[in-house]
Formats: sequence, structure tokens, C-alpha cells
Amino acid sequence: MRIHYFQSAWEDIRHTRGWFGKILLLALLNFIPILGQIIILSYLYGWAREIAWGIHEPAPAKIFANDDGKFWWRGWLIAVLTVAFLVLPTLLNLLSGSIEAYTYEWTIFGPQLVSNPGLSALKTVLSLLAFIVGLVLLVFSWVGCMRVAIYNRLSAGFQFKKMWAMLRHDGAGMGRIFLMNLLLTLIMGCIMAVVMALFIGIVLTVGISAAGGLQNLAMIAQMDSSQGLLVALQVLLAAGGVGFILLLFVLYLGGIASVFIHMVVIRALGYWTMQFEVPLWGGQDDPLPFELQEPPEAARASAPEAPAAPAAPVAVAAPATAASAPAAPTIPVDAAPAVDASADRDSVAPSLSAEDETVIPLVDTAAIREDIRVVEAEEPARAPEPAPMPMPATEVPVFPLADEAETGAPEAPEASDER
Repeated sequence: MRIHYFQSAWEDIRHTRGWFGKILLLALLNFIPILGQIIILSYLYGWAREIAWGIHEPAPAKIFANDDGKFWWRGWLIAVLTVAFLVLPTLLNLLSGSIEAYTYEWTIFGPQLVSNPGLSALKTVLSLLAFIVGLVLLVFSWVGCMRVAIYNRLSAGFQFKKMWAMLRHDGAGMGRIFLMNLLLTLIMGCIMAVVMALFIGIVLTVGISAAGGLQNLAMIAQMDSSQGLLVALQVLLAAGGVGFILLLFVLYLGGIASVFIHMVVIRALGYWTMQFEVPLWGGQDDPLPFELQEPPEAARASAPEAPAAPAAPVAVAAPATAASAPAAPTIPVDAAPAVDASADRDSVAPSLSAEDETVIPLVDTAAIREDIRVVEAEEPARAPEPAPMPMPATEVPVFPLADEAETGAPEAPEASDER
């Protein structure tokens, strides 16, 4: 089933009670260095973690809700992982900038561009490489942050083999989320460009009004240094005060746009992760469910072919020559003694004489039975065997199963009642 990521994420945001107020509050927290970003990441990825487990609930009513006791720890891990994935693109950009410094030559008239095709080409290649590496690591950081949110372990976000397997399984879905993020960024960027233009126009208008109009500005330019400095200071104070207030307002609008984009994209990442059957995940090193269901292509390609069944053998008639087969040896049989038929019967079987006969006397069984009865009467009576002692009931100890945190399996989030 194809998931409409933007529509699903937007509907979940829209059906959250007081969703716009939460965005405004998160945008204010964005002004707090480090701590504000930890809170925002933990809140948004904690909500995405719920939908990854199949728990469809609106956003938590309390931003600082710590139902599972890991709100701050989860935000800290995700923040560290996000910064780690930004290191390589940042180094490439710094290297590109350092090369650009060598394309200028400092003179008494200021820096002048020096023609060096080799350095210019190298700078272009590094800039393009930093851009591509940044986009690739952005996608991997999304998958890594979801794995960190599920396992609450930083090492789960650096398992590139697992993350690559997930991206290969549904790269099209991640591509749609990436394009959605790009489109939302472009739209919000255009809106912020219009706001910045209005901001500059308002500041200039206030400054000109404070000076008394364009004609007064021309007169100020003809004044001596002392009077011109005082008037210029008055203009700067008026325009600067209004400009500072407007600048904070513009930055706050930018924070609102950034929080909204993050909320939509991270919620969509939760829907994308849900298809991998998170409740069936084991430890972070165990195979994912789809890896157990689908055999790898390499195994299928290297599987041996079954041999063809051999043809039935053809019977060949044996030659009829008797000389070719060895003859079986004959077994000699002892000859029976010859008996003379004319011999007398008495001469063959001799008869017994009266002296050779043995007489077997009869036994008196009545006397034997009487002796047995006498012996049984004189035997003492046996004592009755004692009854067996009842064995005490013993309880079989029941050992609890190992905790999921010890086995490495992810813990299911607890749905909060306050939504």
C-alpha cells in the first residue's frame, strides 16, 4: 500500500489539539542554543517513534512530557548524531573556501582576483562534492535518527549496513520524502524572501522619516561634520530600533517555518519506518523482518544447479559360454556306513539285561507337606511395613524473562492519555 506522506503527516498535525500553538512554542524554544534544539528533536522524533510502532495518536499535549523517562536522553543522542553527519560536508566547504582565498592577491588597492584555472576547477569540484555528500548524509541521518529514537542508543544510528538495507528496500518512498522536504523548503524560502524585502523597505522608510525626508538628507550631506553626525546618529537610532524589532520578528517567522517543515518531514519518516514492522525488530544487530523473508540475490545467483537425472541403464545379455563363468566347487560328503541287510536285528541293537535295569523309588509327598506346615507355624509374624511419609510440597521457582533493554530489543512507546 502506497502511503501519501505529506497528506498523512499534515492530517495528523491538523487533528492535534492546539497544533499551531505548539509550533509557535517550539519556534520560541529554537532561540535557546543547544537545549532548544534537543527539546525540538526529542519531541518530534518521539512522536514519529509512536507511528513507527503503529500507535496512531495526535502529538503529545505537553512538549516536555517524559512518559518513558528518556525524553532528554533521546534528544541528546539525536542531536549528537545530527552534528556528526554534518562534519564531513562542513570540512569540504571549509577546504573549498581556503582554496578560494588563494585565488586572490592582496595589493595596496585591496584583494584582486588572480587567474588560476587549476585552483578554480578544484574549488568547483570540492563545492560540488560537498553538496552531493551533504544530500546523501542528510538522508542517512534521517534513517539513523529514527533508529536512535527506536533503540535509544547512539550506535544504532551509525549502522550504515542496516540503513542502506532499509533504503534499498524502499528507496522510492524516501525519495518522495526528500522531494517533499525540498519543495517545502523552496516554498518557505520564497515566503521568507518576500518578508525580508518588506523588512528592508520598512527599515528604510523609518530611517528616511526620522531624517525628515529625502530633502533633509540632502541638506544633512552639506552640513559640517558635527551637525551631520548628530543627525545621522538620530536616523540610525530610529531606524536601528525599529529594524532590530523587525529583525527578531523575521527570525521568529523563519523559526516557525523551520519547525513546521521538520514536523511534517519527521512525521513522514515515522510512516516510512512503520512499513518495516518495528514491533518484530530484535536487537539492533539482528536481521530486519524483510531480510528474513527475502533471500539475498547473491545467494540465489550462487545456488548450485540441480543435476540432471541419469538415463535408465540398458540391460546387456550375458554371453552363453559356460567356460567364462567359474564352476562352483563341490563339497565332499562323508559316505554313510553300509549296513548288511542280511544281518540279524539283534546284532544291530543289543538288548538290555535284567542286571542293567535301575529302579527309581517313589517319594512320600504327604510327609514333605507336613514338614512345610510345621516350619511356617514356627516362623515369627512379620511386622507391618510403615506407611510412606507424605512429601512436603515444594514451590518451583519461576525465573523472570530477560528485560528487553538487556536483550537489545526496542521498547514499545507508551501511549499517553493526555492528547
